[in-house]
Amino acid sequence: MGDMENKVTLYPALQRAALAVLGTCMVVLCLSCTLYSEAPFAIGMYAVFTVLSVWFTYLGVRVGVTVDRSGLTERRMGRTVRTSWRDLGEPAVAERVGNAGQPYHLVVFAHRTAGELPLRSTARYRRADAEKLRDRMARLREQAGPRRR
Repeated sequence: MGDMENKVTLYPALQRAALAVLGTCMVVLCLSCTLYSEAPFAIGMYAVFTVLSVWFTYLGVRVGVTVDRSGLTERRMGRTVRTSWRDLGEPAVAERVGNAGQPYHLVVFAHRTAGELPLRSTARYRRADAEKLRDRMARLREQAGPRRR
């Protein structure tokens, strides 16, 4: 495997910190509403919101890409995608347009069966930042060793 560590995790630190702070505030708010409400329906509703806030906070601090000798794992808010190096081509940087019309850049791998695999947790507004991530992922991919087809 060369000098690659067992696992290397690349994650959007600012996004994770913001989600952790926002999630913690939501948990505290919902929990306090649950504890100080008198109506049974309100208590139940706030209890559900508390559990959902804890769950979304947990998911939010786990977003990112983990690279190891067998492939990569992208953890998103909604799901986790695990892909073997055998199914991936070379990484590239692609430009996409966000919901507000703001362009952003992210690392995209050519995928053997799906066409392409965009790594959404690598999205950056500056192309240079996305290119740094692409270059790092290319080095990690090479350190993982030869890929079988």
